[in-house]
Amino acid sequence: MLRSNQLQSTRINPPIPGPQFEATSSYKTYDPAVYGNGPLQLGFQGYVTDSTTGFVRACEAANIPIVNDLNSGNGVGVKLGTATLDARLRRSSSYDSFYKQAAGRSNLNVLNQAPVTSINTEAISDAHNGTQAKATGVNFVDQSTSLVHKVTARKEVIVSLGAFHSPQLLMLSVRTLFSLHGSENDANLSRASDRRKSSKSLPLSLL
Repeated sequence: MLRSNQLQSTRINPPIPGPQFEATSSYKTYDPAVYGNGPLQLGFQGYVTDSTTGFVRACEAANIPIVNDLNSGNGVGVKLGTATLDARLRRSSSYDSFYKQAAGRSNLNVLNQAPVTSINTEAISDAHNGTQAKATGVNFVDQSTSLVHKVTARKEVIVSLGAFHSPQLLMLSVRTLFSLHGSENDANLSRASDRRKSSKSLPLSLL
């Protein structure tokens, strides 16, 4: 399901050709099958410093694998990664890609300066899965008044805070509930967070 959504929502811009980019072209590889024709554009940065290219080559010489495409699901190794860039190397944001086309919908309300602090959950149990946490809504802070508000969801809660803040919010929200039902579920939550692979970005500048 996640891969299907990625195909529908993104598209890739091939690396810019030209002699000034030839030195790094071998590391700007991608798999077209990972992307579709969606509104959010991805691309490689134009200029890459010699030190960054040298770092990738050193990793390759040390038998660290060169990743073909970081967005394919296998990101173990080293790679010149993509960013949310259009064909002119300008930012392709979620605001431009998704919000603008949905802004006129009558069932969409966007709250500014209202960060979510926790997901409200309730414990549900069955014979096959044991005790699970079901999301019922969220708490958020209105930064203009410092008041905390509670919102209840009629259908579902979608967590979309990125690779770092999404698991952080889940752990803050669900750990308290799981602590009431034994350590096994708490350990499962920790293992789910540990599945996130560490991603290092190393722009190197030597003076």
